[in-house]
Amino acid sequence: MKYDFTSIIDRRGQDATAVDAAGKRVWGFEPGVPMKGFDFIPMWVADMNFKTCPAITDAIIRRAQHPLFGYFVPKDSYYDSIIRWQEERNHVTGLSREHIGYENGVHGFISSVIDVLTQPGDRIFLHRPYYVGFIGDIIDKGRRPVFSDLKKDESGIWRMDYEDMERQIRKNQVRLAIFCSPHNPCGRVWTAEEIEKAMEVFRRNDCLVISDEIWSDLTYTGHSHVPAQMVSEWAREHVLAAYAPSKTFNLAGLVGSYHIIYNQNLNQRITDFSANTHYNEMNVFSEHALIAAYSREGAEWTDELRSVLEDNCRTAVDFIQENFEGVDVSMPEGTYMLFLDCTGFCRRTGRTIDEVLRAGWNAGIGWQTGHAFGGNCHIRVNLALPKTKLMEALGRMRDYVFTDTDTEAYLWINKSDKDQTDVEGAGPGDSGMQEEDKSEVCRDTDRLNRQDEMRRREEKVVRCATKRRSMEKDDGGESGDPEESGDSEDFSAGWIYNDDGLLTVSDDRNRDMTVRAVKRLLGNYPVEECHLAGFVNGNIVGNKDMEEAQNYCRILQNGGLKIAELFTEEECVKLRQIGIF
Repeated sequence: MKYDFTSIIDRRGQDATAVDAAGKRVWGFEPGVPMKGFDFIPMWVADMNFKTCPAITDAIIRRAQHPLFGYFVPKDSYYDSIIRWQEERNHVTGLSREHIGYENGVHGFISSVIDVLTQPGDRIFLHRPYYVGFIGDIIDKGRRPVFSDLKKDESGIWRMDYEDMERQIRKNQVRLAIFCSPHNPCGRVWTAEEIEKAMEVFRRNDCLVISDEIWSDLTYTGHSHVPAQMVSEWAREHVLAAYAPSKTFNLAGLVGSYHIIYNQNLNQRITDFSANTHYNEMNVFSEHALIAAYSREGAEWTDELRSVLEDNCRTAVDFIQENFEGVDVSMPEGTYMLFLDCTGFCRRTGRTIDEVLRAGWNAGIGWQTGHAFGGNCHIRVNLALPKTKLMEALGRMRDYVFTDTDTEAYLWINKSDKDQTDVEGAGPGDSGMQEEDKSEVCRDTDRLNRQDEMRRREEKVVRCATKRRSMEKDDGGESGDPEESGDSEDFSAGWIYNDDGLLTVSDDRNRDMTVRAVKRLLGNYPVEECHLAGFVNGNIVGNKDMEEAQNYCRILQNGGLKIAELFTEEECVKLRQIGIF
């Protein structure tokens, strides 16, 4: 090959979240550090461990050699590069400069669209499994997700359930959907027919669509990306599409996404909203990086990359199917992600998915929990790394994780804090992690242990009793002492039972008002009808269905919010009886 996809590059200390965040707290679902004797193989964050296209680094260096970096406006060549790339790679027609707008990341774009087109409390549709960032974009804006599950057919191919989509959209009066094409984490490259059927569902229900097409360049043999806006005239006017060179060329650190919106009114509303924040401004280096990426050399580099990624995916899928009994995986049609279904393995061995996940971390496999993506017993794996490291990671999975033997990787899970601290591994590639960081990792790991779970339950009883005494004081007109009760100033003020079964929660920093509001609302929602799943950032959340309530908590947790407790149905009844809820 002309370009280098085999060199193993040391990313430690070079602003690489994929490596330097292992064992720390950044987004809430980082891998733990490995045991002693294992280096860390990053297979979680959706960026690549390959050098980017040389044309990009050359362009940035040339621009950096000019000593002035003042205000600027994008060059005509910026827009021309996008138009040419979309025409040649995705067969887009009729695209012009006025349809294109810069975005500070796809998430920035989605957040802007949500702000402009919906109101707090509105429901937004998406498929499950989903990209974890979508959930954060929805919940952080005070909106609520509505799901339709993707289903595997007899051939192991993920499919949309159009009838269920229509049912969920109508039942929840959805007016905005997020569509992922190609799909992350399932790796589906939707066909024109599939996209057309999905758009027809949205059309019949007067539902606008955000289409995240950031993976559009990374498709494999026999599959090609079809822009959602191109399948019908309705889609052209009602789909707001997001693109970026970041996934294709490993440029996430430069931040340089863009939208394509053909509808003039929608385009103006989104553009005006983003511009009024004064934060949605392009960086001069991201401009030059995109122009170089969308060049002839960039296209040539991308074609080589796709063949490397496809070979990695095929190698991994074949290896897993041959060696990992009970692990279900499908060959992706695009992206560089695998979504491992470990249900069969966990049932056969009696291990939990958390134990499997953490055993991998202990063996230096930096993969990612599938809970963050709506998978109950899944793990997401990034395969964009040199093949030698991929084979090493697969070997570790076989020898230390997907085995009936209680390997050191499993035994290490149940080590005490002291045991792990005494013989802690060197972390991600001997990166020199500070001792306080190691201790935090050990605490996070031990928190999931069975023994620690028992300890937490005992502590919960003490806290409940303390809260009960505090509320009794409030009944007598006393304000109560937050320090005495062990609570912070941020109390849950109450909850409202919505039609879809979720509980929305409001806060009040005044403790007296908070307690009284909770008491007023208590009588309206019997616990047997409204399960209280736990606290999220001090707020109570729940659902009609206990399992859904707990899943909702996990979604919030994996989106970066901290859950203090998860309650069982029996505990909810007891807590209610003693006056906590």
